[in-house]
Amino acid sequence: GLQQGLQEGLQKGLQQGLQEGLQEGLREAILLGIELRFGKEGLRCREELEKIKGIERLKRLKKAVLEVKSLKEFEEALKEVSDS
Repeated sequence: GLQQGLQEGLQKGLQQGLQEGLQEGLREAILLGIELRFGKEGLRCREELEKIKGIERLKRLKKAVLEVKSLKEFEEALKEVSDS
């Protein structure tokens, strides 16, 4: 019983750590893409981006980095994702 509980706890902790790591990696990739496309001004999105939780939401934003034509468009996509 105890060993199974410990194993399940470890598994959950590992899974949660992987999820958080993936989310952080996606955020960094998004920020890098924004900075490359729109310069240092794009980094003003950092604070709002940090609030976004969920891998699927972050993946949508990563895709938006490539599709938007302006920083303003990206900020609109960021707001849309944070509202959903």
